[in-house]
Amino acid sequence: NQTELADRYGVSQQQISKDLDRLDAYVRGRLGRRRDLEIGSVLKRCMTGALEDGDWNDARKAATAYDEYLDRRIDTLEFRRRIAALEDAADREGDR
Repeated sequence: NQTELADRYGVSQQQISKDLDRLDAYVRGRLGRRRDLEIGSVLKRCMTGALEDGDWNDARKAATAYDEYLDRRIDTLEFRRRIAALEDAADREGDR
């Protein structure tokens, strides 16, 4: 959480919050919404925790969920790229 990150890096929680907001703006413009990053982070953490605990079945489930998440994420990014290209083409056509 933000308080733990602040302690780890020797800054205030407010600074962590501002940094996360900046990262959110950057990612939103390039990869998608912050929620998507949190989902990936949670799934990775579940997988790592399960492996550390020796719970291979839960680790497998988390890895499978993460793989499915990445597939959906890549599909979403590709669709967004295609939509943007179509919108650009329509704008250029409208300028003629």
